[in-house]
Amino acid sequence: MATLLLYGRLVNLVAPTQSKSRHVKQRSWAQGFELYGDTSVTPSTAHSQATRPYSQTVLHKIHKQRRIATALSRTPVEQAYKFTTPAQELGALVGFLAAFTSNSLPITIDPSKSVDPDLVLEFNSRIANAEDDVRAAVEATWALNPVVIFADLKSGSPAASREMKHIVDSFKLFPNPTVFDVDQRPDEDVLRPLLERLTGTDVVPLAIIGGETFASLKELRRLQDSGSLEELITAAGAKVNGRKVKRGRKH
Repeated sequence: MATLLLYGRLVNLVAPTQSKSRHVKQRSWAQGFELYGDTSVTPSTAHSQATRPYSQTVLHKIHKQRRIATALSRTPVEQAYKFTTPAQELGALVGFLAAFTSNSLPITIDPSKSVDPDLVLEFNSRIANAEDDVRAAVEATWALNPVVIFADLKSGSPAASREMKHIVDSFKLFPNPTVFDVDQRPDEDVLRPLLERLTGTDVVPLAIIGGETFASLKELRRLQDSGSLEELITAAGAKVNGRKVKRGRKH
């Protein structure tokens, strides 16, 4: 009998504590949902709605909100995006030309006018956050192509082009300089005036370093003689003497 009485007292002591702990747990779930904007969840319904651990449920709601936000930002817009600066347009153009050797501009475009972004970008520019995507694409272009040379292989000024290539090649850069032989391209007639509009010069060969420095052969010589050329190239992200030298096999 004494044992039964003792057991009954223990049950009375433990039961309220368990009930209280369940109530506290339910409140914590509800507070978590309220924290992320779901006020429809109450202490009485939170536990039944939450079938996963608390952290997983909250993360699920966060990811869902992010997916919705991303979908809204990718919603097509009626007004077409237009490049805001010549530098932005130049970055997109170089990225397009450098992506594949077969990429070329249609000869029907008017080089005196801004290029259609959808023509040179890898994504649809008719979205709400196109400005951010274009900025990222331009930054990626100059990161992958820190030194770009527009040159002539045969016509125009081939001797000056060879000298410019030789100067840049002497730094053994990594990544390698990106070279476009304008006179060998099918879009030469539109590319030359387009470059003139975007860079402010009709000089070829022309070196573009980091998307900001435009140098003719004369300017490139001056930069090399002053020691500034290596600094500019390094600041653009290219590594001097970073090119791997292939060694022949020993027989």
